[in-house]
Amino acid sequence: MKMHRSKFIAGIATVAICLAAYQAWRCSQLRREIVTLKQEEAIAAGQIQQISRERDESASKMSALIHDNEYLNRNNLELQKLRNEVARFRNNSTHSGEKLASTKANEASKDGETPPDESEFTEEQKTALRDWREKIMTGNSVNDLDRLQDSLNRWNELFEDPATLEMKPVFKSLKIYLAQRIADLRQEQREILPR
Repeated sequence: MKMHRSKFIAGIATVAICLAAYQAWRCSQLRREIVTLKQEEAIAAGQIQQISRERDESASKMSALIHDNEYLNRNNLELQKLRNEVARFRNNSTHSGEKLASTKANEASKDGETPPDESEFTEEQKTALRDWREKIMTGNSVNDLDRLQDSLNRWNELFEDPATLEMKPVFKSLKIYLAQRIADLRQEQREILPR
């Protein structure tokens, strides 16, 4: 019976030692898993912070882009209004410039020189005439008399040049128009300068 008892005690001791060894091995394995999980948790926390920063940066950029877009839309509307206004002013000045040109051409015809009939001009001639008249009208003041007189002299030279036959009617019209403009500016100069 003593033998059974000692075998029994030996068996229980063996089982207890095996259980202790298994528990030690299992604890070691769980510790390793805990360390791994803590490392993964730290990595995940860093990624969450990075994603949060990127989200905040994206939100601020989006807000700035929305603000810029609204600003540009307001500017585009203002720009469109200004373009429409400029176009309206150009149309008005073109029409008034054409009326002024025809009035002055009529006055010049009273002085003896008859301007050609512009309805017989080609489209190229009409475009050239309109462009040159606009250039004559821009920036003209009493201070520009010398420049305008030089222009009139060049028109006279071009009018006399045989190479410009097809543009002679345009040059004649411009010559009359420019001469009238110079006369108007000289009159304005006489009114401004003391006697």
